[in-house]
Amino acid sequence: MDYDESVVWLSGLKRYGIKLGLDRFRELLTWWEEPHRTFPSVHVAGTNGKGSTTTMIAAALRNPGRRVGLYLSPYVFDLRERIQIDGEMIPRERFAALATRARALVGRVEAGGFGQATEFEVKTLIGFEYFAEEGVEIACIEVGLGGRLDATNVIKPLVSVITNVFFDHMEHLGDTLAAIAAEKAGIIKYDVPVVTAALEPEALAVIRETALDRSAALRRVCPCPAPEGGVCWRLRGDGEGFDLLSDGWALTDVRPRLKGDFQAANAGCAAAALLELRRQGWRVSDDDIREGIERAWLPGRLQVLGERPLIIADGAHNPAGAEVVARYLKSQSVPRPLALVVGMMRSHEPQEVLRSLLPLAERVVASSPPVPGAWTAEEIASVARGLGARAETEPDVNAAVRKAAEFVGPGGAVCVTGSFYLVGALRPGPAARD
Repeated sequence: MDYDESVVWLSGLKRYGIKLGLDRFRELLTWWEEPHRTFPSVHVAGTNGKGSTTTMIAAALRNPGRRVGLYLSPYVFDLRERIQIDGEMIPRERFAALATRARALVGRVEAGGFGQATEFEVKTLIGFEYFAEEGVEIACIEVGLGGRLDATNVIKPLVSVITNVFFDHMEHLGDTLAAIAAEKAGIIKYDVPVVTAALEPEALAVIRETALDRSAALRRVCPCPAPEGGVCWRLRGDGEGFDLLSDGWALTDVRPRLKGDFQAANAGCAAAALLELRRQGWRVSDDDIREGIERAWLPGRLQVLGERPLIIADGAHNPAGAEVVARYLKSQSVPRPLALVVGMMRSHEPQEVLRSLLPLAERVVASSPPVPGAWTAEEIASVARGLGARAETEPDVNAAVRKAAEFVGPGGAVCVTGSFYLVGALRPGPAARD
């Protein structure tokens, strides 16, 4: 297969849906001589912020000249965003070659009675094999969904991270914070330290108990003051910088490229994980940590796509994500009028996401991600109207942005949100979006 053919084949695997469990993926890895055992790793789970945290850790580890793998979920504009070494996406030709090998392997594993591999399992397999073949010195791995039964959970990392625990993907993870936390705490391994910024008592209790049962040292990340052995964050007055503090250690006036005050907690998780690696003998200086946090960048996270009007895109798809977007829109003096372009997947509830954002907007243009399983534009608009908003529909997200831009004029603002699939359908290409 060439690259385009491999993308089509992988997209076709989406019809098999999400099938949590590790047996089939372990079998796939066995056929490829267990590439995940050839490199040390950091493993990052959580409801929100795990991609940002994983990227910050990888960026800091690269600073001394290491060869560092980065595996992310999901991608926004380019499938190859998922698999990177030293900040560079896997080459198209290399991806196609590995996908071609994986396709034959998937058939053998299915014939062996393990069932059909999922899209996520194959992408993870390709990522692990690429890292092994390229000889990365360490890989930073983001969980896809949950943790306990996620394909990435075959690794035994040097440190585990659980950024936070909120309600999301309840059809797979459970309908209480304790149940969701138990799934995410499934990445905690025996004698492997774990870092978390989870603050909800119900979730934190589960993480703490799991860490205790598995003799895993727990490092907490909190607003100041810092818990013993942990890291705390302190927001600075201008709302764009923060301090990170721990026992006898401090990084002051940290200003990440990734926007939003919630990045302080993500940066705290990254710093705590990096400090733990330092305790284990890894060379990572304070300057490495600062530069990694400040350099790390991902598309689709409060990303500015246009100036007149101001166009901001964020893939927030759950209530907690919507709340941080709303907080950013309020705190950063975003111009008015403001229009929302919203499209979501059926695995998430529009009412809960819209509730935080609608009070800030004068108009909603309801759209729809161009993938199976999305709410229709009219369904989103109906929910918005039920909450008292003025809403119109435009299924194509690019046309929806144009419509919203016409409404707010050059002095206003447009926020595109609700799904990474929606943000990923925006044009022009990603090179124009940084």
